[in-house]
Amino acid sequence: MKIKEKVYNFIERTFNDKIISVSPPVEWWCTYKDIGTRLEAYSVPVVYKYSGRQNVLFMIDNDHFRLISPACALKNAQRFYASTLRKLQQQNENTK
Repeated sequence: MKIKEKVYNFIERTFNDKIISVSPPVEWWCTYKDIGTRLEAYSVPVVYKYSGRQNVLFMIDNDHFRLISPACALKNAQRFYASTLRKLQQQNENTK
């Protein structure tokens, strides 16, 4: 394998990793000793071609300025899921 091909493959695997599948958003709860259990984020499970299974988190700002409410985080997660699913369907149609 030539050096040029190795560099190209490294860049593709590192920076241009493609999403293979995506699942609907799920709640991500965290348990604390002082305040108990609370909703911290919404997670969208994603499977990448080279990196494998990962979670994309849409955090809720519970502590500081409360800029991102739980409803806003859920909305962002649903938008990401819908847009990613749309892209996957378009990729599947283009390969047929």
